[in-house]
Amino acid sequence: GEACCASPTLLGKILRGDWGFEGVVVSDCGAIEDLHNGHLIDPTPEAAAAHALREGCDLECGWTYPNLKQALAQGLITEADLDRALKRSQAVLMRCGWYDDAPAAPVHADPGSAVVDSPEHQALALEAARASIVLLRNAANCLPLGAAVKSIAVIGPNADNREMLLGNYNGTPSRPVTLLEGLRNLAPSGCRVTYAQGCALTAKLDVAWGERPDGLFAEALAAAQGAEVTVLCLGLGQSLEGEQGGSSQAEWEGDRKSLGLPAIQQKLLDALVAQGKPLVLVLCAGSPLAVDPPVAAVGSILQAWYPGQAGGTAVAEILFGAVSPSGRLPVTFPRSVADLPPFVDYSMEGRTYRFATARPLYPFGFGLSYTRFDYGPLVLNRTRLRAGETVTATVTVTNVGVRGGGEVVQIYLEDLEASVRVPLRRLVGFGRVSLEPGASQELSFEVSVRQLALVTEAGELVVEPGWFRLTAGGRQPDARSAILDPTPVVDAEFEVLELQGVNR
Repeated sequence: GEACCASPTLLGKILRGDWGFEGVVVSDCGAIEDLHNGHLIDPTPEAAAAHALREGCDLECGWTYPNLKQALAQGLITEADLDRALKRSQAVLMRCGWYDDAPAAPVHADPGSAVVDSPEHQALALEAARASIVLLRNAANCLPLGAAVKSIAVIGPNADNREMLLGNYNGTPSRPVTLLEGLRNLAPSGCRVTYAQGCALTAKLDVAWGERPDGLFAEALAAAQGAEVTVLCLGLGQSLEGEQGGSSQAEWEGDRKSLGLPAIQQKLLDALVAQGKPLVLVLCAGSPLAVDPPVAAVGSILQAWYPGQAGGTAVAEILFGAVSPSGRLPVTFPRSVADLPPFVDYSMEGRTYRFATARPLYPFGFGLSYTRFDYGPLVLNRTRLRAGETVTATVTVTNVGVRGGGEVVQIYLEDLEASVRVPLRRLVGFGRVSLEPGASQELSFEVSVRQLALVTEAGELVVEPGWFRLTAGGRQPDARSAILDPTPVVDAEFEVLELQGVNR
């Protein structure tokens, strides 16, 4: 019954009372206007501004706090309310050196063009794109494309889409590289790369009056028919899944009603699959897409997300084998919305890899590589823990394949004897290594007392006595992940000997 930005419970009792917070509170952008124009809690902008200020929201991102002068004149706030917020905000500026001749915090200095868009930053953008791209499927080792490939058809609404690269809340890069440009730039000598858009992101976009949404299919089908392999670039974009109504041009008009592709893209995919030509699918989206075409038709699927300014280069490097894919899924890809609990169900039942039991399309932590990794035993520094002690797990990973590549070593924790419901497992550590064929590297992970804790029915945060299991590998230690990635994982167990309270 309380709006967050004017909540005496959140801002007064919990934040400043229980937690002792002494800093400044800033609203989300537009949230104060929602008090009167969205939530209908306050009758006027003046009342909304006064309400939030009185309850402890010191600064606003938005346009309602300019009404505070009128709110003061109307007696809705006092000068003491204004002084309190002013002191908190100015104290932060002083700590940052805002009023000093030489600012203490370098963030306030203009870095200039020597830093922004520097070669180092461009290289970092490329490395980030390489590391984030996830290989979801590679049946019969369809990828990487060999140097002998002579013709490639690049098709799809995201193939030459600069806006898609950047997702949302983005800057403007000086030299963005689309997927099409990346493939053209890195294609083997003598390889012909053709392009056809095929369709728009949805049937609502870029369709002239009187033109069929599938009017570009014929060109795309012809391009695919004349090529050895097709790289099909589908998915979403910021026009479809932006914040608060950013999907106004989508067929679902707001929150997505399915996890599939927009209908026109699915129709294009089906038409290309029907041709029976080799097809590589590159999916670009900021959220899970439940796309599962027949393996015989689409042997390889790459999840490229919104890969940033160097995304086209990174995708091309992976497709042509200059870089081995090493990304892992940071979210679960369900098979359909039928596998998800109702949106209004606030229990964690069926949500995330920690509580879901339904078999996903692709599980959290999953990602394939062009090489193979093996793991030595998982060694613990102690197997019996007393209060205040932590456990350190050490494992050696070896590249046993024929290519160099990166591996994301994942450490999962299972509480085997909890007195209350706890997650099936929790990711408690991970590390990325890059290894040439035959090379090994040892990694160590410390599991903190806080990571062993659970919340009792009484709301206490404690570490209970009992047995725990740690698992190390390139994936989750469950059958659902093993179906897609049979790489073995290693585990070790340890016992906590005594009950221990934990500071939140």
